[in-house]
Amino acid sequence: MHPLRKNQGFTIVELILVVVIIAIMATISVFGFSSWRSRTATTELKNALISVATAMKAEKNVSNGYPATFPSSYSNSTSVVLEMASSTPTSYCINAFSKVIPEEQMSISSAFTSPRTGLCSATSGSAVVLGGTIPDAPLGKDMAPPLSTWTLAGGATYSVANGVVLGAAGTATSPMIRIKGPETSATIGGTFYATTQSAYVPHQPNGGWQGGIYYYGSDATTSVANSANGNTNNGASQAIALNTWGPGITSNPYSWGIGSNVYYIKLTIVGSNGGYSSPDLKVKSISFTLQ
Repeated sequence: MHPLRKNQGFTIVELILVVVIIAIMATISVFGFSSWRSRTATTELKNALISVATAMKAEKNVSNGYPATFPSSYSNSTSVVLEMASSTPTSYCINAFSKVIPEEQMSISSAFTSPRTGLCSATSGSAVVLGGTIPDAPLGKDMAPPLSTWTLAGGATYSVANGVVLGAAGTATSPMIRIKGPETSATIGGTFYATTQSAYVPHQPNGGWQGGIYYYGSDATTSVANSANGNTNNGASQAIALNTWGPGITSNPYSWGIGSNVYYIKLTIVGSNGGYSSPDLKVKSISFTLQ
């Protein structure tokens, strides 16, 4: 008799298990690579802005004023586009854009000497650009600056634990965001919390939040009527579930067409005096994407 030979091949179950493991590892690798690219792009922008700010300060010390163009002593990164958004002998503001991760936008100025997310609030209209063409804004990527960088007014406050708390008269306004590109529409969302229902009857018994978008031309200063809808700004409100952090619970009304004349935008969120937000509304995050 011949001894039985054991089959050394894979069973169907084992093959399926191997395929699943490979797929999981591939997903983790892609996610890790994407996160690494984003961190690298952010670091490159920060380094470029710190370096150019140092060169601007050195030039001021020599010439008794900031230069109108980028100092010759500054050597730019091949992955970064810089824009001298504004410059006078006593002040400047410089924008930085990543060629690798186009949604990464940062700035530095004589007023705030550390790089921050978001762009300068104004440009000269014929800004000096270094490093190539400013990249088009990406589609489907969140471009909203973190709430810690937004300008607060009317009693609004910010903390890591609660995000932005608006109260009755509070407002929060984002830094400037460059959105020029092939986009056709924009959508705003976020994460919200409230324990009190909205005064707006159609939202009741739920809470509510209110926000909007303001449109600007190529100089990031001049308000423009969005050629897609004829408005210089748009706003809407959305119901939110009470007593839990979450997004809006009705279909998102924050979706508008974007015309070719809109280069920059600012986002806003508004307190309960606007008639829609819950009086104890907290906003943990805001998202802004182009489609």
